[in-house]
Amino acid sequence: MTETVINTETELKLSVADHDLPQLRQAIAGWDDQQPGTTGSLSSIYYDTADYQLCRRRVTLRVRRVGDHFIQTVKGAGDHTVGLTRDEWEWPVAGPTPELSVIVEPDAWAQLGPLMADQLRPVFETRIDRAIHWLAAGAVELAIDSGQIQAGGTTLTVAEIELELKRGSAAVLFDYARALNQVAPVRFS
Repeated sequence: MTETVINTETELKLSVADHDLPQLRQAIAGWDDQQPGTTGSLSSIYYDTADYQLCRRRVTLRVRRVGDHFIQTVKGAGDHTVGLTRDEWEWPVAGPTPELSVIVEPDAWAQLGPLMADQLRPVFETRIDRAIHWLAAGAVELAIDSGQIQAGGTTLTVAEIELELKRGSAAVLFDYARALNQVAPVRFS
């Protein structure tokens, strides 16, 4: 039996200019409350239907390679009023292709809607280098992402900072976003 991981994530994603990443990395490394985490590479394929049913509903279906393993994730549409919080379900799968048969949670299916595996197609792929830092005694995970998105022969550069709340008040995420914006311009993503 496949084990499901269910989370509710509260996060802010911030877009930054690629050339500002070194300055932001240096500032974060100097923060008193910063604890280094891990670094690594992430490779993910995002899926949708030909008419973008999931995108229109603000739902994400991806399969991410983590080392030798693959993790399928469904991210729900989230809270439309604030946009910070949304449900997330994860399952181990055998390879880079979605396995809808592992999804048994009614709430995950409610997000996906009436979807059949043969309707899905890869829409884009990401290759990201990620560095994680822990802030506020582990209450906030800060991820610095740089890499590329590839779709239909086009490649775009990615430079983002993700602030994910692990415990406490979401207000702390905005405090860190303001501090980052004092170092270099950041935009909500």
